[in-house]
Amino acid sequence: MNSKIVFLTNSFYQDHPNPPFKEMEQKQNRPYIVFLVEIEGHTWAIPFRSHIRHGHALFTDAKNKCGIDYSKAVDVDKSEYTDHFTTRYLC
Repeated sequence: MNSKIVFLTNSFYQDHPNPPFKEMEQKQNRPYIVFLVEIEGHTWAIPFRSHIRHGHALFTDAKNKCGIDYSKAVDVDKSEYTDHFTTRYLC
């Protein structure tokens, strides 16, 4: 199993508009950081979130309900759907 932290790209959001993909949060003013994991030949993006109100998560801060939210995982098998973390996002 390989894993890394990346961002979802505009290409991903163009191919998965809201609606009908209402579970995927989309904000134009900031990228969403996701944990990228490859399982049995498929690549999944699992978002880091706050205010998680269920148990389907890996909590990194249980007191504040922050962590990796498994319920929002999306298939990102196309390489153009992810962008590696770079310093350009740290402004």
